[in-house]
Amino acid sequence: MSKSTTTGADTIWVYRWEDDDSFNQAPGDPSDTTNKTFGANVTADAFDRSQNPERIYQPFSRSAETILEAQFDGSWGTDHILSNTWWLQFIFGQPTVEGSATPYTHTYELDNGNPPRTAHLIQETHYGDGTVSQTIYTGSFVSSIDVDVSTEDTVSVSLDGTYTDEEYYDTAANSPYGKIGSQPDIEYRPMHFGNSLFKFDRNGDGTAETLSLVQDASISLEGNAEGERELGTRLIATPSFLQFEPDISYTHLVDANIKESEQTASAYGSSAATSIQETMNEANDLAAELEFDAGTSTSNLLRFETTGAFPDSYSRDNVGSPEDPIEDDIDRLSQDVTAVVESDVETPP
Repeated sequence: MSKSTTTGADTIWVYRWEDDDSFNQAPGDPSDTTNKTFGANVTADAFDRSQNPERIYQPFSRSAETILEAQFDGSWGTDHILSNTWWLQFIFGQPTVEGSATPYTHTYELDNGNPPRTAHLIQETHYGDGTVSQTIYTGSFVSSIDVDVSTEDTVSVSLDGTYTDEEYYDTAANSPYGKIGSQPDIEYRPMHFGNSLFKFDRNGDGTAETLSLVQDASISLEGNAEGERELGTRLIATPSFLQFEPDISYTHLVDANIKESEQTASAYGSSAATSIQETMNEANDLAAELEFDAGTSTSNLLRFETTGAFPDSYSRDNVGSPEDPIEDDIDRLSQDVTAVVESDVETPP
């Protein structure tokens, strides 16, 4: 019996982009030759495989005569601490790049002519007997991304998606990508709450101002990506990238110098209102920003700029409790989000 287990320290977890005009390419076919890590402390959440089997019955029997496979569903997820920003292409496609010298500005925004990118996910496992295996997950795309930060914590990023097919190599050297052998460098310093800033248009003047005493903030980018089927195969034929549904939420302590009227747009629809409004048109133009900047000589600033941050829910906690400060918890649906990156790299890998 083995005296030890195989752990995450024995694995490598990277990805390579598929070509922009192709989907579910065979291992080795994509032109991308760079193994990329998602970020610091990266872990693969899960690779779930479902054959969606169906029991087939016959008359005069309560037991299934056979079990039939149906469509194959493969799902995956990954979590990491924010460091590089290349994974934004999973939801926005490739960025536009401006600048003739560092820092270059990468702008990620929705464009029907620039769809989200798909990838090969590569999982390599090194066993105690020297064996190295590799699994390549092809036709992998992302349906949602969540970025979260709270006080005394790091900036966490989660991606959830679907993959189409997989190819297993019991000897990684036989893979078209060969034995990888080591995890790629994270490239940039991991971000934490001290590198994070939240801004919000409190008074509706069109400018997002820094909001003090923020305890946590998160942005959710829901891309509603779905795999489409066709006759002749159990596998996904192509992805559909459907409606984009971003939202932003945050919690902050009530500053003794900020009056409650400055927050009423979150509940009433207007900073001038004193009760619930029948229409909330004024609340549909508010702006919010969530920015991460390590402030190092190697620039890697990431800023999410939201437009049309419409009130979803607003609650005030700890009223009457002398043991806790008063907190406002606010959730907003956004019409759109643009991600802006300042990087020392001209072209994202």
